[in-house]
Amino acid sequence: MSSIKDFLIEKKLEFSEKENRIIVSIPKERIKDTIKELWNRFNNKMYLATITGIDYIEQNIFEIDYEIWFYDYKTLLIIKTDIPRDQPFLDSIIDIIPGAIPYEQEIYDLLGVEFKGNKYLRKGFFVPSSIINVCPLRKDWQSDKK
Repeated sequence: MSSIKDFLIEKKLEFSEKENRIIVSIPKERIKDTIKELWNRFNNKMYLATITGIDYIEQNIFEIDYEIWFYDYKTLLIIKTDIPRDQPFLDSIIDIIPGAIPYEQEIYDLLGVEFKGNKYLRKGFFVPSSIINVCPLRKDWQSDKK
C-alpha cells in the first residue's frame, strides 16, 4: 500500500507536514474525486474525523476542512478548500462516506454552505427555530438580542 504522501505527490498536490499531520489545499472542484480516490486506495482504512467550516469574511471565502485519520499511518490528513461566500456550494461526499452527513448538515445549518447531492440538508438541525432562517456562524450575522 502506498503512503499518503506518495498519493499526494502522484496527484501533484503540494502539502506541508507537522507531527502526525499532513495539510493540503486543493480546489473545490477536486474535493470529491480526491476523497473518493483516497477511500479506494486505502481500502477503507481511513476515518473521517470531522468537516469544519471557517468564515474568512475579509477574504470573502469559507474554508472547508476535511480531517481524515489513517489508521495504518497514525496520521491525520487535513484537506482544505475555499469557496466564495456569495456562492457557498460544494459537492457532497456522503455517497462515498455516509458518516459525513452530520458534518455537512452542521456546516449547512450554521454557515449556509450547501453540499450538492446531500438530500438530508435542512435548517433547524443545530440551531433553535427562532433563528432558523439565518446562519449564526457567519461573521456578519447580528443577533437581535442586546
